[in-house]
Amino acid sequence: MVSLSQLIRFAFTGYAFAESIKSQSRPVPEYVIREVVSGLYYSAFHVARHYALTNDGSLPSTIRHEDLWHWFGNKPGLGRLKQRGSKFREIRNKADYDIDKDFQIDIGQALEYTKAIIGLLDQELLDECMDVLSNPLPTDR
Repeated sequence: MVSLSQLIRFAFTGYAFAESIKSQSRPVPEYVIREVVSGLYYSAFHVARHYALTNDGSLPSTIRHEDLWHWFGNKPGLGRLKQRGSKFREIRNKADYDIDKDFQIDIGQALEYTKAIIGLLDQELLDECMDVLSNPLPTDR
């Protein structure tokens, strides 16, 4: 079983890899951008899902993405997650499903969505995983 921390760290590692390519003044391949966006979204989704299931025993464990983000809409202090999560889901859908169209996004925007969502729900978990972003990865392998 994969932990939430492992999911986040893996997604952040993908982001750090893409950033290391950019830092060498090389274009980041579209497939890398798509993969990074998808991984970042899923790490945020799973943290949100864990939070919702922990705090509402009536939710099915198979909750749909759209339903999860709508669940946050009327939660005190968490209502903005409905909009952020839904918008991030739209971006992820384009990354995963619109492969016949060009896909360009600032992956920093995807990282900010991820950090904002996870930070609202579990700041300690986010802090625990942030070190991945500050450790550059070698790109010559």
